[in-house]
Amino acid sequence: MEETLDTSLVNENQPDPLTNLATGWQRFANYLIDMVAYFILIIIVFFVLGFLEIITEEPGTAFTYLIVYSILFLYYFLFEGSNGKTLGKLITKTKVVSTNGMPIDKATAAKRTLCRLIPFDAFSFLGKNGWHDSISNTLVVKDKN
Repeated sequence: MEETLDTSLVNENQPDPLTNLATGWQRFANYLIDMVAYFILIIIVFFVLGFLEIITEEPGTAFTYLIVYSILFLYYFLFEGSNGKTLGKLITKTKVVSTNGMPIDKATAAKRTLCRLIPFDAFSFLGKNGWHDSISNTLVVKDKN
């Protein structure tokens, strides 16, 4: 089903989001920057948990997977849910908006973040739009601010 823009809902102060989409290179840069930040967070969290002797299991246990996926969820949900931008989006001057051009709410940020856990979601960008965008009805656009 093809997404269409409801122009009656477009914020008059914002450009049409469909004509202001982030480029594929910006999206790729967002991904790389966010993955570096995410892995740094994982290293810090596991270092602290190991230092405090909270975690003593071998990598690959259910508890370690829970921590890793919790960090991923919190990283994207907190950043995108608060201002529509992750570290990658701040650097590339892009942001997440709903398909009507308005900022996303926390429920949409949660849905978008949960969709990132779909296996092969990263490869969904070989098409027109990624699954975490199409399922959550969001777009990544160039930020003029």
